[in-house]
Amino acid sequence: MPPTMTASSRPPWLGLGQALYLGGTFDAAAELFDAALGRASALSSADRLRLLEWWAAAIDRGAQALPVDRRAPLLERISERMAMEIRQDPGNAGANYWLVVVARETGDAAAAWRAAVAGWIRATLHPESAGVLRADLDRFVTERLIPERGREEPGAAAGLLMQWQALKEQWR
Repeated sequence: MPPTMTASSRPPWLGLGQALYLGGTFDAAAELFDAALGRASALSSADRLRLLEWWAAAIDRGAQALPVDRRAPLLERISERMAMEIRQDPGNAGANYWLVVVARETGDAAAAWRAAVAGWIRATLHPESAGVLRADLDRFVTERLIPERGREEPGAAAGLLMQWQALKEQWR
């Protein structure tokens, strides 16, 4: 579940989006969060980032309820917005993480790998969120991405794990 926003900064209509999300009505929640992102200048930077996380999670949860062949357009929405967020703020932890997840979910393991590497390096741009982003990326890469690529390309997992460990060592 996405992080909670502070009660004092949460507009009343945002609570509606959260209620829809928690009730499993992900598509409608995503629409409310999307509208809220259009008005995000009224939010603190931290709350805007939380709102972005809620929006992406709602889109993703909605996509997961669809057959695999119908998920791509929804996931593309996440990818496009997160790419835009990265252009505006390369250290945006949520955007860096979601680019990896969406690339993997759309079946582009190479793009997911590139996004994970770039996200690991860009994490240093925001020291306050670098530790959490890097822990999330490390967990995703070692528990999901590398094993999946190892199943697709027998023998690749060991080499990928070595590459990932070397990258982490180089970019501590």
